[in-house]
Amino acid sequence: MSENTDQNQRIKKLSVLALIAAIASIPLAIIIAVVTAIISETFFPNFWGVIFIIIIPICAMGFSIYALKKNVLGFPIATILVGGFACLWIAITALLPTFVTKIQGLGTAEVVDVEQAVSFNFPASRFVENFQIGGNFGYEKDNIDVTMIIEVSFEDAEEIADFESRISHSALWETGLNQLGAAMVPLGAEELLETGSNFMVYNISTGEYNIFPDWGNTYECLFLAYDEDDRVLTIYRFTITV
Repeated sequence: MSENTDQNQRIKKLSVLALIAAIASIPLAIIIAVVTAIISETFFPNFWGVIFIIIIPICAMGFSIYALKKNVLGFPIATILVGGFACLWIAITALLPTFVTKIQGLGTAEVVDVEQAVSFNFPASRFVENFQIGGNFGYEKDNIDVTMIIEVSFEDAEEIADFESRISHSALWETGLNQLGAAMVPLGAEELLETGSNFMVYNISTGEYNIFPDWGNTYECLFLAYDEDDRVLTIYRFTITV
């Protein structure tokens, strides 16, 4: 009887350590992710090194299951709950960069497609800050259906200067909220026009720039607006029925 009691006491003590280890694995994963980001100097580096930390909560949960079989209650149940959360947290932390990279890859591919469609080269050093695709972008004009929004920032000073110079000398770009902009762009894009951003409306269906199309049809269009202050290019893909 005494031997069983001593064994249970040891299991209880180890259960406390298992719980502490499970809890500690969460900030440890965060620290490794932050250090990895600092060393790699990229916004979303490869966090696969974090996944090895998952061994800690898994072992803690394994021991807690063993403790429960020995009828040691209390800490083992808490450890299993905390360990399960820790495993989920670590897995998300490790997989998030891969998911974000794929999203950015899709966004970058769409930017290239837009660049080719409008026949106007963008700076090569670019970063997709925002990429939304689908059909739910909130309240919109009755005749407009937005299918994609992209925000692209540029970094290279020489490329930016060349890009802005080409915009200022191009007949494809306009400035300010004019009649065309008010009629042909989504609601979310009107704010960009009000701030004086350079913009372009390209009708994919007809191949025309900045021209209000014929009545009685539905057209697929691209809206591009460049903010020189923030060095951000905003792209809308949408359909409009006139």
